[in-house]
Amino acid sequence: MASASYPSILGSSIQTAEIDALAVTTAEIAAKAVTAAKLADGTADKAMGFDSLGVYAEIPQRTVEILDNHVAAGAEATYTFTPASALLFATYSEIWVVIEGAATAALALQMQLNGDTAANYSENGYRINAAPAQVILQNLGQTQLTLLTATVLAGAYDFSGISKITRNPLNNRYTQHSEFSCQLALEHEKYYGRHVAAAQAISSITVKTSISTWITGTRITTYGVRRA
Repeated sequence: MASASYPSILGSSIQTAEIDALAVTTAEIAAKAVTAAKLADGTADKAMGFDSLGVYAEIPQRTVEILDNHVAAGAEATYTFTPASALLFATYSEIWVVIEGAATAALALQMQLNGDTAANYSENGYRINAAPAQVILQNLGQTQLTLLTATVLAGAYDFSGISKITRNPLNNRYTQHSEFSCQLALEHEKYYGRHVAAAQAISSITVKTSISTWITGTRITTYGVRRA
């Protein structure tokens, strides 16, 4: 390859020697179609690639895996994801549970971890209602984590949101940050919760209702964010 640099293509200059060492072609650069194998820099924890601005730079590896994808075949009041092997926080920095669906009638949307049905859950949060106004929420010593209350899901309403589960390394307790909304009611709830039982892994995640059911087609997808 003739000596050159490529600011008009990449937004920053790359030396020809760097490109030659990777065996990257001009066509690949123009199409931004360089393969991962060619971008790897030979270390286990780093790779080179094009960032969101089209600049060739070091990009940290942070793989998100789909661990489970459940679609309700009928009206359901509960669903439990039980992985073949427990989810270790040495492997995953976060577990995400994304829920999209609707209620058949008024209900609260809730979560339990590792099959624990005792009063081992507490949380603080807030609700933004249609007024609009902010309402402070606190629930201590519950038998579940709250995702969305029946105050919001007061009828056959839609719901969607995400729960992010992490582990406090000081006491091995789970923390949960959740954010769920109901478009029909134009209301939103956000919680910061904890599961007081110490554990090193997640053996099951249960999504449930306080009463009634969610509709056919409600989707619950669980993701694992691998540590870099």
